[in-house]
Amino acid sequence: MLIDDETLELFDYPLDYEIEQRGLYYHDPTIPEDECTWLYTVVPINFSFPTNIPYQILDSCIIPEENTPYYYYHDKMEEKSCWLFQPDLMEDDEQKSANQAIPTGCIYVKRDNNWTGVEKTKVRVNNSVKIATGWTSESGYYIVNKSFYVKNVDYTIVFENQLGFKVWGNWGFINPATYNIGKNSKYGCNKYFGYTSVGWNWATVNNAVYKYFQYCSSKSITRPPSNLRTWVMTANNINSTMGCAGMFRRTWGKYGFNTNSQISTFISNKSGIVLAVNVLANITKFAQPDLVIVIQNGYYNYNHIFQTTFHECAHASHWQKVGSAYWVNYINYIITYGAYGDGTGANAGYCGVGEMWGNYVGALFRKEYFNEVGWDFFQDDEDWFNPGFLRTVDSIPGISLSDIYNCLTSTTTTFSELITQLKTHTVYESQIDDAYNSYP
Repeated sequence: MLIDDETLELFDYPLDYEIEQRGLYYHDPTIPEDECTWLYTVVPINFSFPTNIPYQILDSCIIPEENTPYYYYHDKMEEKSCWLFQPDLMEDDEQKSANQAIPTGCIYVKRDNNWTGVEKTKVRVNNSVKIATGWTSESGYYIVNKSFYVKNVDYTIVFENQLGFKVWGNWGFINPATYNIGKNSKYGCNKYFGYTSVGWNWATVNNAVYKYFQYCSSKSITRPPSNLRTWVMTANNINSTMGCAGMFRRTWGKYGFNTNSQISTFISNKSGIVLAVNVLANITKFAQPDLVIVIQNGYYNYNHIFQTTFHECAHASHWQKVGSAYWVNYINYIITYGAYGDGTGANAGYCGVGEMWGNYVGALFRKEYFNEVGWDFFQDDEDWFNPGFLRTVDSIPGISLSDIYNCLTSTTTTFSELITQLKTHTVYESQIDDAYNSYP
């Protein structure tokens, strides 16, 4: 699919347009706001266009490639064309050789009273059809891979992570969320995502998913799929944050999970969001998300958003172990009985085991990452699945978090099966029984 082509830089606005308002994406005015707009890019001369996607070739162009044997001649051609067609953007005397510069800078997001780097996300710089990219470091520093003659170039932050996962914005689920900084010096620019910025939620969730991937490596838990898609939305009708891990792009169309109403009910039951019919149609037709994170408008609790994101990512790791058939049973329970049901009914065990795992891991990783004292943000006896059981089990000699994860097999569909699996990892079997029986 075109959006999965890692060789293309997709723009949501024509490359000869100027961005007048920072942060906002361009939507073709002839297309309804909640439908997919045109995407724009530059392709090689021999590019093979997908047969099932409409496209238009707008123009032909010559883009000199750097670090090639003929770059000196191409370089002079580029400089001359800049003087001919963009003289107002050149900063030197035309009689002298113009200076090139490689843009560098830092991207930050507000965290409490401090700024922290936006980690491993893409920074894109372009002057019309000449496009350069770079990745931020863990501290937020970036340097792109091309140099520019013109004094000002366009900067965009694309919430596509170097590890492969992507963050989508409100209804922009065809392309990663993008924040258009606008024109700045060719030498570089910095960006600070404050609380009121449309990009704050995207940057925060990006950092949370990135940290979750790091924790997986250190704790011997399988990472979510590298091409994970996390859809981040805001809403007024929820309290703080909510989420769901339908893994739709992995489960859609399988095992009877194939109607728009099923997706609508699942997302509504788990996140409180009601999707318009045409939005649902776009999701099922073009690009299904894996995770959905919904953040209340005006809610800026960085730690809590991390906890919610860790929770949903833990479900994605669980999916990696059990597969789509298991997951559809999990989804169907939520569709039938609501967010978590009451522990009864068909497939209740799928939900109970999954939510026990997700709740515990979300809280554990939050506590460790933010070095928080106590467990005030964690409810041991939440609902009927009592995630505090896993917290107790995690402290039993011989059992690690990785051991707990390894017990989440495709046959672990009830609490009793989970307990049986856990007992294979320790000689203190009675402590597991005591931990489970301590809950009503």
